[in-house]
Order: sequence, then structure tokens, then C-alpha cells
Amino acid sequence: MGKLQKNFYDTVKKLNVDQSNIADLIKRFDDGEDAGVLTKKAYNLERKQKIENTSGERQFLKNALTRLELTQLDKDRIMTMFQPGKEAIARLIKEAEQIKNGRKQEKLTNEKRELSKLTKKLGVNGVFSNEISRVKTPSNAIALTKIIENAGKNKKGTNIALRRLELDMLARNFDVFSQFAGEIAGIKTLKDADVTRINIREAVKKRLLNEASNVGDFTRQITTIKNVRQLAPMKKLIEQTKLGKKVTKQKSDTEKMEKSKKGFALEVQRATIPNDKKKLFINRLKLKNVNIPKLSNNLSTNVANEKAQQKQKNINELKRYITTFNINATQIIQDFQSSNISLNAMKKKVDEVVKEKRTLKQMKNALNGRIKKASLNGGFTEKLNTIKTKNNALLLNREIDKVYEKKLKTNKKVLSKIAIESGLTAMNGISSIKNINTLKQA
Repeated sequence: MGKLQKNFYDTVKKLNVDQSNIADLIKRFDDGEDAGVLTKKAYNLERKQKIENTSGERQFLKNALTRLELTQLDKDRIMTMFQPGKEAIARLIKEAEQIKNGRKQEKLTNEKRELSKLTKKLGVNGVFSNEISRVKTPSNAIALTKIIENAGKNKKGTNIALRRLELDMLARNFDVFSQFAGEIAGIKTLKDADVTRINIREAVKKRLLNEASNVGDFTRQITTIKNVRQLAPMKKLIEQTKLGKKVTKQKSDTEKMEKSKKGFALEVQRATIPNDKKKLFINRLKLKNVNIPKLSNNLSTNVANEKAQQKQKNINELKRYITTFNINATQIIQDFQSSNISLNAMKKKVDEVVKEKRTLKQMKNALNGRIKKASLNGGFTEKLNTIKTKNNALLLNREIDKVYEKKLKTNKKVLSKIAIESGLTAMNGISSIKNINTLKQA
């Protein structure tokens, strides 16, 4: 046997192909057909055989699942795990059997649970506990259901009074008893009780919808309630939600108030008012029910008043400054009243007018009069004697102004102390002192 022939024989015999097909291939090789073509043919036959085998195994598994009466969902789940091979298929069939047994046991457990519910519904719970635990098949469950129903019928008469009591408590718990008192008293049958229970349930649901209207959207949850036992949890949920919103709102209001207080405190610090008034506004922030908008309006009023008072004070000071040299400065006063120009700038304008309309001698005479009127020390007289220019005269006037202001403040404090110690009521008069003349009169 040649090497080519041996290799061909070994190759086709190893393949998973039907023996008749192998024999046919060897015959065709011996008849002279090309070894490469026949080898390719052999592999194609093997693939075809594998596909046919897999298809048959898949159908076998499907048939087995159908015989087990599994649900379509369980069938589909098993088929997704399909692998060819007898061992793999056997393993899947065993798993399917386990699923069926589990479903069967689950169904039986559900039937026992329904039997327990039935005993509670008919008021015979506790009587059939042992019988229910011994149920092994669906037919056992059907038979026991009939027995329980018959027992329930016998006890129906005794349940009427109990149902009335239950409905009475239900209505009272939800504050609708006055609405259903007559209907509850008129219950004669269990059917009557069921109708009344539904009527109470719907009335309570309507009340809960009203209570929830300002709390949140509970419409779907309330309208889908079918059992009166769901009413109390729903009422509690609404109350808790309402409380939670209240707490959240209080927290939000507190945070807003604190933010407003901080903002107002900064506003106060920036305001052009005396420090004692600033402290008064800050202290008001400690009040329990502080009204920030009202305080802000009051602050604005105080700032405006303070500005007006300062403006008037500056006007008075400017008038006093003008009277020193006895010039007509009506237009300067009017200009100052209607503009935002500073007091110092206006005084400089006055100085220009004084220099223009008064001689140095006239200016020195005016200053000498101020020095004597205020009883200033001799140092000012000496300074006056050395003045040679109008500018120097104006500078001395400014210096006398400062001493005047200091003297007024000092003597007003002394007068205030005397008035307080003497029990006099002259504080308003003292506060109105603006110059040396009124000081001497006081």
C-alpha cells in the first residue's frame, strides 16, 4: 500500500461518518479519483452528519420537555442551555424534572395558603390546621375546600354581630361613624356587611384624597385600595409625608431667615447711620418673630433721615461759615442745597467770594470779633497779628471753626449733665444749640 493511499484511509476512518459513506469514498479513491477532492467530500459528510445529529438531539429534548408539561417560559430557559451530546441532554432533562417538581410543590403550597385564607374568611381558622398540613395533591385540596365552605356556612349566622362590631370600629377610627351608624345597625346578612364595608371604604378613600390634596399626589395609591386594611397604612403615610414636608419647610424657612438676617446685618454695617442705631437694628434681629422687610424699610428711612440731617447740618455749618465775613452768599447756599458737592468744596467757593469782596483788614476785624466772642486764648490773637495775606486769614478762620466746634460740644455736655442732675427738662433746647450766642443764652 502506497503512502498516499494509507494517509487517505487513515483520514476518512477517523471521521464521524456513516460506514457506507466511508466505503464509497475508499472505492472511489481506488477507482482513481483525486484524494484531495475525496478528503474534502469526507469532511463535508462529517459536518452534515453532525448537523443532523444535533437537530435530532434538540428535537428529542423538546419532546421530553413537552411530556413533562413545563410552562413555555421554563421550556425556553432549558432550550437556551442546549448542548449536543447524550450526557448534556440527560442533564438538562433532569433539571427540567426538578423544575416540574418544584412548580408542583409551589402550586401545592399556594393551594394550602388559599385554604388557610378561606378558613380565616369564613371564621373557622384553627379548626382545619391539621387537615390543611396533610394535603398532598390538588384533589385533596379540592375536597378540603368543600368541607371548609360547609363549615363556614354553618357559622355564618354567628358572624353577623362580629361584622357589625368590626364595621363600627372601622367607621369610628376614620371619623365617619355618624355617616354610617344607621347602615351598620341595619345589617342583617353578611352580604349587607360587605356592602357597608365597601361604602365605608369609599367614604374613607374620599376623605383621604381630601387630606392628601395639599400633601402630594396619592391619587393612584388611594383610588386603587380594595381592602379596608390598606386604609390605616395609607392614612399614616399621608400624615408622615405631611409632617416631613412641614419639617422641610420649617428648615427651609429657617435657612432663608438666617440668610436674610446675615444680608440685613451687612446692609446695616454699610449704612451711613450712627453706631448706636446700628446696634439697635442688629439687636432687633434676635427677636423671635423678626420682620426683615419691615426692618429694611426702617433702615432705609433712618439712612434717608440721617442723610437729610447731615445735609442740614452741613448747610447750617456753611451758613455759619459765611456769616463770619458778612457776605451775601444766598446763591452759594442754594447751589449747595440742590447738589451733591462736598462741604469743603463749597467752603472753598465761599473763600473765593470773601477774597474778592473783602479787604484783608475787614477779614482780620471779623476774625478778631470771633476770637473775642468765643473767649479764645491769646495765641489766636498773636496769630491774627501776624497775618499778611487773605489766604492766611482764611486758614486761621478754619482753625477757629475747629475750636468753636470743640467748645460747643464740650459745653453742651456740661449743660446736659447739669440739666440731668437738676432734674430739668431742657434736653431738647440743649441739643438745638448751634453757635456761641445760643450757648451763652443756655
